[in-house]
Order: sequence, then C-alpha cells, then structure tokens
Amino acid sequence: AFDAGEEKLLKMLDAGIKIHQWFLEQTTGKFPEEVKKAGYNYEKAKQNIHSLDYGVEPGKMSQESKLPLYVSQWQYNFFHETFPGIRRRMYRIQKTVESTRSLTSFLGRKKIFLAPFGRELLNQAYAWPSQSVIGELTILALNKLYWRGVLARNVETLQAQNFLNSAAVQVPWTFPALNTHDGLVIRYFLGEEEKVKESVRVAFDIPLQKKDLSITIPVEIGWGMHFNEMHDVEVIRYV
Repeated sequence: AFDAGEEKLLKMLDAGIKIHQWFLEQTTGKFPEEVKKAGYNYEKAKQNIHSLDYGVEPGKMSQESKLPLYVSQWQYNFFHETFPGIRRRMYRIQKTVESTRSLTSFLGRKKIFLAPFGRELLNQAYAWPSQSVIGELTILALNKLYWRGVLARNVETLQAQNFLNSAAVQVPWTFPALNTHDGLVIRYFLGEEEKVKESVRVAFDIPLQKKDLSITIPVEIGWGMHFNEMHDVEVIRYV
C-alpha cells in the first residue's frame, strides 16, 4: 500500500481495519456456500491478499484456496477494482525491470534481476521492494542497538571524561545476538526491560520516505529466557 501510494487501502489500514479479515467477510457475504464448502478462513484470505499484491492470477488463487475459479475471479476483480493502485504498482515494477533489470529499495539498496524475464521473475520483483526493506531495517536496528550497548559498557569511562549527559547514562547494555531476518534476539540484564524497550524503540525508529508519504514500521517486542518462551508481547508504534 505504501509503495503503491494506494490511498483507500492506506486509509483503511490507518483506521485499524484488518484487511485480511475484511477480505474474508467480503468473500463470505458474496459466496457463503462456497466459502463454507471450501473451508475458506482467515489464513487463506491472508494468503490470497499476498497473492493479489504480488501478481498471482485467479487460477493459482483457486488452487491455493480450494474455492471455485469463478469465486477467485471475483476476488481478483473486486480487490483490484477497490485498490487500483496495486495494479499500477505492478505495471511500474514490470516496466522498470524490463528496461533496467534492477530495482532500488526504499532505503537505497539495489537488486539486479538476472533470471530469464517471465512470470516467476515478475512475482519476485513485485515482492522484493516491500519484503526486502524489513531485512534492511533489521540490520540497521542491529547496528544501532550494538553501538548503544557499547556506549553502556563504557559509560563509567565516558562519564569521567565528561562525554556523557544524564540521558546517555540511562542507556542499558544490550547485545543483539541473532538476526532472524525480520527480527532480532537481544541479550540484556534482567530487570532492565523498560530501558531495553526504549532502546528497541529508538533502534527501529527508521522512517521510510516515498514522495510526500512517510511511515515507520511498528515493532513487536517480548521477553523470555530463550527464543521459544516469549511472553508479555506488545507492539511499539510510532506516531
């Protein structure tokens, strides 16, 4: 939605509408018997939305969702008629890759597409700008957290040399121990959760800019003794 500048979709997201649930309800309202028979649910609606964003045709959608082809055809037309910017985005990406064989991410990273030009390459190109930027944001945040941790480790020395103000003294020690591509596993000292939360907020506060539109991706944070024991999960949002 951000890359496409699709205003209606952006307004719905800003209003807190869950697009996957909305799409499921629209389909159920139009084809209740078909939805029930196919066991079409939230997860399948979510998969369909991703398919529609990245150029998949109705036939493939029907295979994935088990809905009749005429239902998937309606979904395809309904989605693109409601959000025409998505198709314009795909056309722009197609023409760019045709002429330059490359795309540039929101943060300035360039990717060269070397595979034969065709449907598979286009599907990758449609997905890359929005998918890759999450990994880029994670790497930037990892670096910011690492250097904040270095600052905390040397706080006494820096204080003695009058290099720090009172706010900097409050920075906790953190060590980003694992990059999971779309997230980080961070080590910290128990009891410093609130300080660590602020460090995470600062680390991921990286606005994306496209023309006159700017967004900052929300971050989910949780705690645990290891990666599979997350608790007290909450979302950090940016205004």
